[in-house]
Amino acid sequence: YRDKGVGLTDQQRKKVFEPFYTTARSSGGSGLGMSISYNLITSKLKGSIKCLKSTEGAHFRIVFPQ
Repeated sequence: YRDKGVGLTDQQRKKVFEPFYTTARSSGGSGLGMSISYNLITSKLKGSIKCLKSTEGAHFRIVFPQ
């Protein structure tokens, strides 16, 4: 998945899957969305997700077993 937002710094990419970590606290962000996504993808669906370095927007590689 890739979007065309402002992207993530290296520090933000390292923390993006941590519960309650958010860059949008002032606009109502809870910091749970990416943590929940990570847990669903890795635990329930037996896949993997990785936040990749990108010069434009956020970029995630999501892989599911066949």
